[in-house]
Amino acid sequence: MSEGRMGDETVDRWDVGELGADAAAGVDLNADVGMGLSTEAGVERGSDADVSRSARPLILLAFACHPDQGSEPGAGWVALKAAAELRSRIHLVTRAGDDGRLEERIGELPAEVTVHRVGASRVAGRGVYARYFDWLPRASRFASRLAGAEGPCEVHHVTYASDWLPSPLGLMRRREGDRWVWGPVGGATRPPVRLVLGLGAREWVSESLRTVTGALGRTANRVLLRGKVDVVAVLNSDTAHAWRRSSRVVRRPNAVVDYDGIPARTAPAFVGDTGAGAATSAGTHSGNHVANPAGTDAAHAKTDVADATASPSILYAGRGVAWKGLPLALRAMRHLPEQWQLDVCGGGTAALVERAGMADDPRVSCHGAVDHAEAMERMAAAQVFVLPSLHDSAPWAAAEAAGVGVPVVCLDLGGVADMAGDLARVVPAHPVGTLPERLADAIRKAVAESPEPHRPWTFEGYVDFLAGLYGQEPPPRSGLDVRRRSEPEVKVVERQEGQA
Repeated sequence: MSEGRMGDETVDRWDVGELGADAAAGVDLNADVGMGLSTEAGVERGSDADVSRSARPLILLAFACHPDQGSEPGAGWVALKAAAELRSRIHLVTRAGDDGRLEERIGELPAEVTVHRVGASRVAGRGVYARYFDWLPRASRFASRLAGAEGPCEVHHVTYASDWLPSPLGLMRRREGDRWVWGPVGGATRPPVRLVLGLGAREWVSESLRTVTGALGRTANRVLLRGKVDVVAVLNSDTAHAWRRSSRVVRRPNAVVDYDGIPARTAPAFVGDTGAGAATSAGTHSGNHVANPAGTDAAHAKTDVADATASPSILYAGRGVAWKGLPLALRAMRHLPEQWQLDVCGGGTAALVERAGMADDPRVSCHGAVDHAEAMERMAAAQVFVLPSLHDSAPWAAAEAAGVGVPVVCLDLGGVADMAGDLARVVPAHPVGTLPERLADAIRKAVAESPEPHRPWTFEGYVDFLAGLYGQEPPPRSGLDVRRRSEPEVKVVERQEGQA
């Protein structure tokens, strides 16, 4: 990961090393709230107005955009690629100081793309926040001049994708005839205080600052964006709830996975002794359903006795920060049979393992930062992927695990379950006191499963998603990939009467 903490809360992907380029954008539904500030009359799909809208220029505000990086830069690149399928002319307003790979790859896109780099390439303090806040007013002024020169156009701020960070849109003056889009954004998840306290004093201070800063920033954005934005896309239900009083919201996880580039699962289902008697009986959620607390959810598991394995493999992948959930995974291991193995991938994770007193535990293997290819090999060889993160908005690793066919054990916080879809095995964070035991119970059930891969997050689906945000018909295609039949319908809920 090259984007630091800001990326952690939004479209964090693997967080284990260098990543490939074409696996980073997003979609989710279940739009259970209304969202989208001041909305103009909609454009009739398939009409002449829809055709003329596709000819309008697009101003894409993407502080981070790079074809060879994951996290926020990767999300910016995928958004640019998808937009190029919909618009013939695009102005990309991004940061200064990156290498020239973006400009080299622009020629691959089926649109005329002009890259505008604004802001200082280096800022005192050197941090990514300093660069973002330097870029913010410069990008706002530049985009305002572009919009004035181009006439009616679409203006879309796509990265950074945090709902509490100021958006350039909030500093711009909207012109008649424009359509403004913000997102997908995340960052509104608030984990239980007791759960944060259990991570340590340093983590409690950090999370408290995050909560206060997020609340202030989110309030400022509501004020600055009121009456300007037509559609806001959000990454998960927590962020959708935070913006529930706005007029129009579209909810979709931020993931585009190259399913042809990921391996098939090689790990068989585990049919040995799971030691289930030691677990608590609190149920876990399987996808959008509650799994049977007495055994495996039959809707998602296909156990083959011939595929039995002597010792199940559990995989954790993420950076060495406590809120990613590794301490919880380690506590869960204490409630599992002694022969079970936890493989830990990610830079800085060894320190957390040592802090938990499990550095010499033969059941825990730390592999450090690994490249994407090795990470996917380990994923294919695992029976379960565990990511009990406290507030990941859209971790791409969960989408890739589901694409391999590996169940994902996670909490009912943030966007991990959204990304894993049907293969999410969701454990409620409350009550906090029994959480490690309940995580262990969910792992016991998940290792006995051999579900079909869940593969809805395609590039074509993301293009259709952007088309909806821009108020136009998705482009026609021939030879549509059969996997897109499982692409969930993106839902939009309009603001209810009496809401602000």
